[in-house]
Amino acid sequence: MQVGNISAEDRASIERHVRPHGQKHTAVETMMNEASQARTLDWLRQHRPQASASTAQRLVALVPFTTRPQKHWPESSWAALMDRLIGVSGHQLILLGGPSDQAAAQRLLSVSPGLINAVGQLSIQDSFALLAQADAVVGVDTGLTHAAQALLRPTVVLFGSTIPYQRRLHPRVEILWSARACSPCGRRPSCGGRFDCQRDLTPSMVEQALTRVLA
Repeated sequence: MQVGNISAEDRASIERHVRPHGQKHTAVETMMNEASQARTLDWLRQHRPQASASTAQRLVALVPFTTRPQKHWPESSWAALMDRLIGVSGHQLILLGGPSDQAAAQRLLSVSPGLINAVGQLSIQDSFALLAQADAVVGVDTGLTHAAQALLRPTVVLFGSTIPYQRRLHPRVEILWSARACSPCGRRPSCGGRFDCQRDLTPSMVEQALTRVLA
């Protein structure tokens, strides 16, 4: 994809993703306040292993959860990616999501015990502040992932049933999308629940994209 000045249409699309309901300002305008930053730094000090915080180990935020199943990357793919990022690349991984994502988070934690689990533990503003502290973000098509791009964090975005951005907010964004003949299907998947567009995105592809945005 080309990188250039973002169009008004694409900026409006991103702002719709990151605007809390009922608020006049976008999350990008409201999330970065001193209180949320202080709470987030304190939370990280309590939950991040001391050795990780004191070394050059990179903090990578993972955003695996969203509302529609056709926008989810398979849990087996997340598990394989996390295994490589922890065991091979040596990154420190933190899992982000809301209270309704806790059961799915526990399944991922059961296969990757090295994760820091922030799912359901932070407000939306504090989650945004945590994203700002991350060295990179990998996530599906959901609000926290879009907020990471708006915060100018190195970001890998996994699209499936929806059309990806036409422009990126900054160069260190990788957009992965298989562009099958049936894509985008939106809210009407035609694959019988296989979600092939998501399965096309391999853990190796995502790992390579993360390496590129971190370079």
